[in-house]
Amino acid sequence: MEQESICSCPSVYPRFFAVVERIRQDVPVSKISYKGANVIFSYGLNGEPAQDYLLAVNDNIDNAPYTKLNKVLIKAAEWFVRVKGLEAKAKRVEYCFLHDYTPVVPALQLVRYEQSAEFLLSFGAGVKGFKTLPEVEAFMTEELKLPENVVKGDVVINAG
Repeated sequence: MEQESICSCPSVYPRFFAVVERIRQDVPVSKISYKGANVIFSYGLNGEPAQDYLLAVNDNIDNAPYTKLNKVLIKAAEWFVRVKGLEAKAKRVEYCFLHDYTPVVPALQLVRYEQSAEFLLSFGAGVKGFKTLPEVEAFMTEELKLPENVVKGDVVINAG
């Protein structure tokens, strides 16, 4: 995976160090397992197809709760995309974030990658890859302790 680093400004709270990694379609996402605050986003320049990226905190300097850190991570991802657009002298920069899996659990997002047919789950305090949807659902009920009616209810699975 391609990796770049982001450091928050010392005057911004919460402070953090993070990495940005491109999620490649040809690499199995089921091997990804990371504990820590994160956000998945996509961006494309000049009308080219968007690529998915994972912004993952590797040092939460202020030990901020995810609810506060998430808002700053979204701004950091937006900043990253703007800088990439400027570096490339792009005429058009497009980006987006994932839709929540369910409105009942904000910041829980699931992506299914078409090429590998595997799944990547971002759950605020981590991100984990799976080979099948039943594996994802088992993780949500057993590890995240979500009720089955939430896991199997009206949900959104993002396409990657």
